[in-house]
Amino acid sequence: MPNEALILVNRREFTVAFTETAIALKTAALEKAALIAKVKTREEQELAIAALRDLKRVTDDAEKARKACKEPVIKFGKDIDGSAKAYTNEPAAEIERLNYLVNEFQRLERIRLEAEQRAADETRKALDREKQAAIAQAATHEEIDNIREEFSRKEAAVVQEPTPIAKVQGQAIVEDWEVEVFDIWLLAKAHPACVSITERVGEIKSLLKAGVDVKGVRAKKVIKNRVQASKDVPAINV
Repeated sequence: MPNEALILVNRREFTVAFTETAIALKTAALEKAALIAKVKTREEQELAIAALRDLKRVTDDAEKARKACKEPVIKFGKDIDGSAKAYTNEPAAEIERLNYLVNEFQRLERIRLEAEQRAADETRKALDREKQAAIAQAATHEEIDNIREEFSRKEAAVVQEPTPIAKVQGQAIVEDWEVEVFDIWLLAKAHPACVSITERVGEIKSLLKAGVDVKGVRAKKVIKNRVQASKDVPAINV
């Protein structure tokens, strides 16, 4: 049945199922392959290759059907992403702009708070030095107690406590890091857990074919059989 679909898709219920024809083709290919127990002669190799071609046809058709089924879904997903991005472009730009303004204000607020804290600390230290000097001149415990009370009142009147950083309801103020990696190899050498390295097998094979001794790789030549899909299995349209 060359015009029968390989996969049935119910887009309303979001379900997929392989057709009976597809299942029959797969079963036939598997049964044909199961008969091959050894390959010791040319004739047995021919039978194995024929079975491989049928199996290859099953997997190739399944892959084509998979891509065909997903194509409209992928396009729809891209359309959704594109629409959402177009819709949020201007708000996102304003978010970035306003965040910058608020972050700059918060930076200045922290500078102001630290300066006020330092000023308050310096005032307390100066008062404490005066208090200690006065206590050193005192002759009785009563005088010492009076001096301490006097300087407590003076500190309360003179020392200006820092004004807390301005914060609005719904606003979270956190410290973070802006990171720029200027030498990834230095980073990898000093802190290997901070980077990820993925081998490029194709490039490795190209170097091996060119006779290069690739460091950090163990390689050996192997024989791999490649088979084209059989042409006698009916083509299946999706």
